[in-house]
Amino acid sequence: MIRRKPNRRFAIRRESRTRAVTTARYRKVVAAWKVGRVCAFPKCRQVATSCHHVRGRIGRLLLDERFWVPVCRVHHARIHARPAEARALGLLAQPGQWNTVPKEDV
Repeated sequence: MIRRKPNRRFAIRRESRTRAVTTARYRKVVAAWKVGRVCAFPKCRQVATSCHHVRGRIGRLLLDERFWVPVCRVHHARIHARPAEARALGLLAQPGQWNTVPKEDV
């Protein structure tokens, strides 16, 4: 009788190795960036605990600090729950600009 090797199953990665390296770098940069910042939401003086990405996080946008806004956890949730209000305050990109790099940068 011939013995066969059992089929090995491998888990699918949640993110590629390249993206994992980028994510690790991002976490370090954001941790340093948040120090001493307060929430950008009007009339909120809470310490910023989150980095909100105004234009999204795809590709180069993940590390593009021009589109980062410091916010507290409560207001970060509010930005995503009320997009029209966030757009009026300039905390969320206009329709069609989400996850796109500005044309002058391409």
